[in-house]
Amino acid sequence: MHNAAHMLRGLLLCLGLCGALTACSSFSPQEPPIADTTFIDVLTELHLAQVRADIYDDSTVVALRDSVFSHYDISQTQFERALTYYSERPSTYISIHEAVQDSLEAGRKRLMQ
Repeated sequence: MHNAAHMLRGLLLCLGLCGALTACSSFSPQEPPIADTTFIDVLTELHLAQVRADIYDDSTVVALRDSVFSHYDISQTQFERALTYYSERPSTYISIHEAVQDSLEAGRKRLMQ
């Protein structure tokens, strides 16, 4: 139940951020600024970073976010553009979100073995 609450909170945060970015930007490329598979990995790791910060009452979430961006060689701007891109394509975003959930669930199952 605790994980479900975190997943819901993460989804709401992403959707809120997507809405805010859409309202502020008219950037809408035909191709995503970040490949779908990379975006899924980034969102998954950002979710895990947020959960870690929440569990340990840790304030390093910004450093963890920056580390994830560095690992995938993307900038904050590219990430924001990807959020805007996917927020303008809800059916694609739903697929991305489901893939993130599947990835998190697979990780949870590995930990439980």
